[in-house]
Amino acid sequence: MEENDFKRLEQLVTNVIDDKLGQFRKDFRQEINEDFRHHVGILSEDFQHKLQFVAEGHLMLSEKLDRV
Repeated sequence: MEENDFKRLEQLVTNVIDDKLGQFRKDFRQEINEDFRHHVGILSEDFQHKLQFVAEGHLMLSEKLDRV
C-alpha cells in the first residue's frame, strides 16, 4: 500500500468513528435532558406539595384568628 492509501484509510476510519461518537453524544445528551426534566418535575411536585401545606396552615391560622 502507498502512503496515500494509508491516509485515505485513516480518514475513512476517522469519519466513521466521529459519526458513531456524534450519534452516541447526541443519544447521551438526550438521555441526560430526559433525566433532568424528570428530576425537575419531581422537585416541582414536591415543592407544590409543601406549598400546599403552608397555605393550609395559613388558612387554619386565619380561621382561628377570625374566631378570636
